[in-house]
Amino acid sequence: MNHLALARMLAPWRTIRRLERRNKVLSDALANPTLTGIAIHKQQATMGFAAPGAQIIAGMFLGLLRDNPKAENYLELTFGSSDGNILVTFHRPDGAMLHSLRAMAERDARNLRAELATAKQEAKGLRAELALMYGEPPCPEARC
Repeated sequence: MNHLALARMLAPWRTIRRLERRNKVLSDALANPTLTGIAIHKQQATMGFAAPGAQIIAGMFLGLLRDNPKAENYLELTFGSSDGNILVTFHRPDGAMLHSLRAMAERDARNLRAELATAKQEAKGLRAELALMYGEPPCPEARC
């Protein structure tokens, strides 16, 4: 058997070994992503990973947002762990964060409470004015 024939015969085995090594590298990269950076700003964390696993997982969750029409801006998932359940919230990249939405709702509630207090004062004044106009006694505050 000559050298060329032997090389042809071993070529599939070399390819198999090369593919097995590549598979191991990819498998390790998916199983053990390396954190390359983290930035925390205003209750939001941005992390970078040096492995395709993070991108695959992110794509999977983005797909859940796309496929769930009830998830207008975010989706909450609960995962079990040895330390108990963990709630993870995913939001659309172009949507407002939950913290921002809560802050807007709280601001709106404060404004509405202030408007209600003003309307109650105006109603009280109008009742007193009507009482003077028609000779009726003003309504006691506890019942108005």
